Amino acid sequence: MTPHRRAAAARRVLVLAANSELQERGLLKHARIATSITAALRERRTDELTARLGAEMGMLAFSVAFGRWMKANDDEPFSPFTAAALSDLQVRTAELGPRSRLPACRLVSEAAAVRWLGLDREGDPRRRAGRGAGGW
Repeated sequence: MTPHRRAAAARRVLVLAANSELQERGLLKHARIATSITAALRERRTDELTARLGAEMGMLAFSVAFGRWMKANDDEPFSPFTAAALSDLQVRTAELGPRSRLPACRLVSEAAAVRWLGLDREGDPRRRAGRGAGGW
């Protein structure tokens, strides 16, 4: 991504915004890239959950960086935006830790979670009456 590509990227954004089929293709492309990144991390002996998280964080960082880059001055390079976006995501992820006090988020007690999921004391799952497999 060079400053010279910004005009083409701006046109692409407008075309995508107006075409739902292209938006769907973009989502599929996003999923394929994330899957490829996950596979590459797995080949490096990263556990599955960490690999998936790394892939999705990378994709989100790219998306955030791209949006910021598009709003910046025409002569600014893309790479500083990627580093800043990844750093911002790391900070915000850390804020979600167990000691976080997010105003819109209420932590559920373990007992409430056990009741909601329909687990008995030994951890055996039981389907709750009137709820589907997902608990909704």
